Amino acid sequence: MITVYSNPNCVQCESTKRFLSMKGIDFESKMLEDSPEVMPLIVEKGYKVAPVVVTDTDSWCGFRLDKLNQLV
Repeated sequence: MITVYSNPNCVQCESTKRFLSMKGIDFESKMLEDSPEVMPLIVEKGYKVAPVVVTDTDSWCGFRLDKLNQLV
């Protein structure tokens, strides 16, 4: 399962979700402010920008076309 943690009015977040939708990839979208369960990962990895994308085997922050293409 892929989870995209995002912020409101975030261009990179919307671009990530749009890419996943256009490629027919199922994902769950959650707001960062409503998701305390992701905070340990953010702190551990030092993520500074949204979105934070979490898959079964990987995680990253920001709009990462290279990572997104690996999911296709």
